[in-house]
Amino acid sequence: MVDLCNYWLNATRGINVKLANKEISQLPYYANPPLLCIDGFSVSIQANSSAYCYPREDNCKLYENVELGYPSKFDDLIYEWAEDDSAPCRTVYGYVPVDVVNRLIEKHGGYDLEQLLIDKLSNVLTGYKVC
Repeated sequence: MVDLCNYWLNATRGINVKLANKEISQLPYYANPPLLCIDGFSVSIQANSSAYCYPREDNCKLYENVELGYPSKFDDLIYEWAEDDSAPCRTVYGYVPVDVVNRLIEKHGGYDLEQLLIDKLSNVLTGYKVC
């Protein structure tokens, strides 16, 4: 199985993001934009020294657990890690195992790897909503 989670974290950390109003926004060097899956599901995936992840450090190449946040819709695959289980789309999910995140990504059709590579080369991620 391909580690889509760690690939996403390493490929998009600190990247520029094109906002809905067409402006370019620079993310902090340790932050990642929300992941948008093929079926429209989106979720924030963060792993850095201030996130609920392991190891809890910036710019690690391989995380074992990551922080998820604010999924676009309920998903029972990650529910047990919800900080506030009464509001599953408005909460964070701490220390979610990467293998669970990879299953979540696959469940929602994955993400467009080809477009990600094109965007990475231009250092501007397109087609992603940043709140």
